[in-house]
Amino acid sequence: MFAQLARWLKPSPLSEPSHRVYIALVTQSRQPFFYSHLGVPDSLDGRFDMILLHLFLMTERLKADGAESSVQLLQHINDAFIADMDRSLREMGVGDTGVAKRVKQMADALNGRLTVYHDSLSDPEKLTAALTRNLYGTTQPTADHVAQIINYITLSGVMLKSQPIETLINGEIVWPKLGSKHAA
Repeated sequence: MFAQLARWLKPSPLSEPSHRVYIALVTQSRQPFFYSHLGVPDSLDGRFDMILLHLFLMTERLKADGAESSVQLLQHINDAFIADMDRSLREMGVGDTGVAKRVKQMADALNGRLTVYHDSLSDPEKLTAALTRNLYGTTQPTADHVAQIINYITLSGVMLKSQPIETLINGEIVWPKLGSKHAA
């Protein structure tokens, strides 16, 4: 019985790597360039959707890998996201009864974005509409801003695929250089 309890209480070997990846995704999503040059709203909603966009990019990379360990890592990254949202809501003063409801809404938003962005990748018009509705939801972006974000998504996908999983799980993710002609 104690052995079973010890296994249950022992953190997963993927907890630390998934946390590193999640922190790297959040760090990238907070780059000022997205907000100051690409018109992403510098608000709670805008920052939340930038995290979701980067979670989408990592989801695509890990699913493309096809390995069971990548799928498990992805689940742990999503768990880190949920834990972070729970913590953030509590820090903002949301009460216990409201946290569960809001975290569920955030998880639903993540799943919705993952689906719509994946389904829109091969159709620039659909992707433009999805980004306008979600990432830029509270503002009216310029066509150039959306085009630059789409370019960033495309380049990020290529760059993530070229990086070994071992590098990614160390949180050493290389992203497109923001502001260059070859990135956003």
